[in-house]
Amino acid sequence: MKASLFSLLTLILCLAETIAQDSRHQTQPRPLTYEQVLAQWDRSRAFGDPRDLKQFSADLNEFTKTDDYSEGLRDGPWIRFYARSKQIFGDATGLESLLACAR
Repeated sequence: MKASLFSLLTLILCLAETIAQDSRHQTQPRPLTYEQVLAQWDRSRAFGDPRDLKQFSADLNEFTKTDDYSEGLRDGPWIRFYARSKQIFGDATGLESLLACAR
């Protein structure tokens, strides 16, 4: 009797953990960061896409019926410079911290 009760409790705990993991995976994905949108736009440009980043983001938001690409709509010279320097230098210099203050 004790063994079957222990087995039942173990089964319930395993099912509860599985349900909790599934619910974490089904949560709404966050919109893409500016850097992620920029990287996708770079790949698109490599295949000959003539659109600028703002148009690319607007088209993908419309196509996917989400606002996942909205960060690309705020494209400008300073944010582009910040993102490119982050791609090139990463955490290697204090430039990233300096540019984050200007942001």
